[in-house]
Amino acid sequence: MSLAQMPCPACNVVLRVAASTPANALIRCPKCGERFRLPEPAKDNEQGIVTAEMKSATPAPLPLAILVEDNAALVQKIRRSTPPSRTSLWVVLGSLTAGCSLIVLAGGIAVGVWLARAIAPTQAKFIPPTAKGPGRLPFGPPNHPPAVQDRSAVGWFTKGTLLMRQGDFDGAIDAFTRAIELDPRFASAYCNRGLARIDKGDFDGAIADSSKAIELNPKDPFPFINRANARILKGVDPDASIADATRALELRPGIPAALLNLGMARSQKGDYDGAIAEFDKAIAILPTFKKAYGQRGQTWMQKKKWAKAESDFTRALSSLNPAHPSIYQNRGICRMEKGNLEGALADFDAALRRGAGKVGLYYRRSQVLFLSGDPKAAQADLDKALALEPTLVPLHSFRAKILICEGDGNGALAAAEKLISLHPTSADALNCLAFVHAWRGENHKALTDYAASLKLDPKPIVTRLLRGWLYLCTGETNQAAEDAVAGLKLAALQDNQAPYLAILAHCAQRRQHPEQARRTADEMSKEVKQNWPGPVLRYVHEDISAEELLRTAGDLDQRTEAHAYIGVVLWLSGAADKARQHLEWVRDNGNPDFVEFDVALLLLRRLELKQMPKP
Repeated sequence: MSLAQMPCPACNVVLRVAASTPANALIRCPKCGERFRLPEPAKDNEQGIVTAEMKSATPAPLPLAILVEDNAALVQKIRRSTPPSRTSLWVVLGSLTAGCSLIVLAGGIAVGVWLARAIAPTQAKFIPPTAKGPGRLPFGPPNHPPAVQDRSAVGWFTKGTLLMRQGDFDGAIDAFTRAIELDPRFASAYCNRGLARIDKGDFDGAIADSSKAIELNPKDPFPFINRANARILKGVDPDASIADATRALELRPGIPAALLNLGMARSQKGDYDGAIAEFDKAIAILPTFKKAYGQRGQTWMQKKKWAKAESDFTRALSSLNPAHPSIYQNRGICRMEKGNLEGALADFDAALRRGAGKVGLYYRRSQVLFLSGDPKAAQADLDKALALEPTLVPLHSFRAKILICEGDGNGALAAAEKLISLHPTSADALNCLAFVHAWRGENHKALTDYAASLKLDPKPIVTRLLRGWLYLCTGETNQAAEDAVAGLKLAALQDNQAPYLAILAHCAQRRQHPEQARRTADEMSKEVKQNWPGPVLRYVHEDISAEELLRTAGDLDQRTEAHAYIGVVLWLSGAADKARQHLEWVRDNGNPDFVEFDVALLLLRRLELKQMPKP
């Protein structure tokens, strides 16, 4: 019969319990008399990993150990030990014996009462308790003996496992360490200490403990899972994580945690389809695996499949109590991308109430509030984020953009100059200052800022892209084309920014060099094929209409780019009123983090000043 071991919660005596005993069964400790129920089976932690089985190379003897068998086994023993033919006789004899004993006991009690009355004085009476207190109660709780600590390796291991389930990772690590000191070949103690270190964020220590557990017991799959998980969370060596997860599945097929780690490692390598396939397998085996839903949702986010990601996060929330704040945060981002600003705001509020990383959440919520038409509330959230991280560049840049949208050029300039004072050698800070100068019409200062940014780091393609659009807005098409071509030479065709450089080159060359513009668009269209921003390239190529482009845009990011480039083309064509409609949509509804948002603000400023491109 297989046995499990657990300590009594009152006196710490280690009990051996039959593995077939159901969860929540009522158990009585024979030493102290404490009654308690068996705990529920171990559940997966946030990484989807259960604790290792208790195995020791040389387990120490258990003090005061008792064997508690399940009721069914006990009944079978009684039935086997008593022949059926003699059962009735034993019952009759037992009943007669019990009856005689009761008669003798009753007689003794009667004699005792008679003697007490004869000897006791007649004036004796019951004295009630004094008014100062309730008096001594006739019955009280049993006085349990002092707790006995099992100081064996197995005892420390059991204590560490219980502490880890209670969330006391420091105490668990200390208990596992003591178990290892008593038994240096206790593989499961190394395994569980590694798991506790993962929860503490000590990934190097977890990798070392898991490797030692594998050395001592290479047939146990759980150290392989722990080591793969530690590497994934550390963000290193996805191939090694894939190898470990694969080995765990070879040792014991169908472990959901191993499939989860396999999917996370594939996602880390950029194989999103392969990752989703692994998450699907884990969920098929364990439909309530909340971690798998969360990781699959994040992978759908990488693929910009916002509806599928939102669905997975919702399922993760329905199976998680209490809900992790990051799930709310991710679902809020999905809802924001889908245009559900009210739902996004509710999710960000829920995440903040649950104590998520507040800087990023305040930043996201400020964006939603800004897009909802409440710039003051957006500024208030930015103030909260800056109080936590006063030097973060994106926060100051967004503040400058909000002030520009409000028409406060002086306030935007003050925000950009403050950012420069914090980061005088930052290319991003110089780009922010250049954008503010460009919007204020100080083109020479803006170009000087961009030149200083490129001097600090000539490789960033975004700087050339921003300066190219400034050249285009001021009618200097040749310089705009030069920046686009230089950026394309620096960027590989597979670079994310390459298609946008091609769009800039096409817009700059369409008047003076239409054939070159068409060749540039053709070459880049072959690379991006049907993926975004392929439809934008086909639009500027005049292969599809503006209406078709907008129908293709599936989320906030794509709609931001579609409206911005439609506005650019219309502005270059001299259709100022039509261009203004699309550019204002970007200003009021677009993603403020995008280059196209900056371009829309610059073009709107040119339209406001009635500065149209040269024919």
